[in-house]
Amino acid sequence: MNGSMGRLIEIVKERGISAFTYDDVKFVSKPLFANPERLILVGGQALEVWGVLLKVPPPTGVALTEDTDWLGSKDDAKWLIESLGPIASDLQIPDVTDPTPSSALAFIQRQEERILMMDFMKTIVGPDEHAIRKLAVQVTLMDDVKLAILHPLHCLESRLGNLTSIPSKRGGNGPMQAKWAMDIAREFILGMVRSGQPADEVQKACKMVSGLVESKQKRHYARYCHIHYGINPLDAVPAEAVQYVGGGFENDEWPRVIERVTHKLASWREIAARTQPQLKSSGSKVT
Repeated sequence: MNGSMGRLIEIVKERGISAFTYDDVKFVSKPLFANPERLILVGGQALEVWGVLLKVPPPTGVALTEDTDWLGSKDDAKWLIESLGPIASDLQIPDVTDPTPSSALAFIQRQEERILMMDFMKTIVGPDEHAIRKLAVQVTLMDDVKLAILHPLHCLESRLGNLTSIPSKRGGNGPMQAKWAMDIAREFILGMVRSGQPADEVQKACKMVSGLVESKQKRHYARYCHIHYGINPLDAVPAEAVQYVGGGFENDEWPRVIERVTHKLASWREIAARTQPQLKSSGSKVT
């Protein structure tokens, strides 16, 4: 740990943390060039980077997250901080008995007294670690910056999961991040079509999205977010993608998915209206 242990924490208590910029993300990602899979960028910052790469700006036009989350261990956190060179840093490691999903919390100081925070996570809400690592996307931000980012469709699952499972995420930017994740997922799938990726890969992406509503393990996320925020995950599947796959998927399988999901969403709204009359009925058009 850095010799300045504790000093940055005191500054943060007094001034708060500074929001990560795109340049900050590139700076902290430089050590990952030789081994980009060691840490995976998750959380709101993954959305921020995808927003830049896919040219999908946040709904407000400004960043919706301040810190940066990584899927990684305390050893990964120590390695990254040490690899950043001689910068002021504080690293907090939770006690082994602490039930927090965080494996480490790091603060680093950049120019002009800016203090940045990074959270290293054992797990995130939504996709499990195996699925995350299997589908994480390696991207190059510049010649010497390469990193792995949570897949856009996992970003969507995680945002819906956060709203469902973490009450503190329901205020502030949480709902906007979920809707932004929808836009990013849609643009990612469109990008697959525009770049001529195999039809079966586009079909898998469409099915990943429909699985958020139809999978027994995941549909409680979609149910909560549809009832409370009017979100329908199928809105992230562009018609162009279904047409691109074509054949039986376009003419038979996907129309049946739409029919099932439309019925399921209506049923959820009906039950919510009976059991939670304070909620306004919210609908979402399925195309």
